Amino acid sequence: MSLQAAFIFLAQGADNAQHRATVRTPRVDQTVVGVADYAAAEKAAVGAVRFDGYPGLGWKSGVEIFGG
Repeated sequence: MSLQAAFIFLAQGADNAQHRATVRTPRVDQTVVGVADYAAAEKAAVGAVRFDGYPGLGWKSGVEIFGG
């Protein structure tokens, strides 16, 4: 059994049913999912969440930009 990991990103107009992809390796399955807002992101089963500063957002965290 491989580790199941996910990266959820916020993007205006993203649809979590349509904007997703999974990369499978022998040890890790990494799924990337785009969501339009935090309400859509909350529907995903997540074990841990991080909001690091991101250079594309002026080193602000997702919480600073999108609330939450």
